[in-house]
Amino acid sequence: SVAKCGAMEEDNLSFSPNPSSGQINFNFSGDKSQLSLTEIFNVQGEKVYQSNGYQSKINLANHAAGIYLVRVHFNSKIITRKIVVSK
Repeated sequence: SVAKCGAMEEDNLSFSPNPSSGQINFNFSGDKSQLSLTEIFNVQGEKVYQSNGYQSKINLANHAAGIYLVRVHFNSKIITRKIVVSK
């Protein structure tokens, strides 16, 4: 297979299942060395999760049901995704 030139990080990034009960798989098929930080915020803007580098599993089971924003920091950009925790 041929990798496309200039593949964007967001094409390789997903969270599943979404919505989830709090156990979330972080799927990223790009260059994991480029990923420096993952942060998750609730709708009030409070940081509820942080990890350095790539972590394939995220546990929000102890947090309230609702919408959360995931900010994934790469060396050159920040990508934001919305995830939903439903109980």
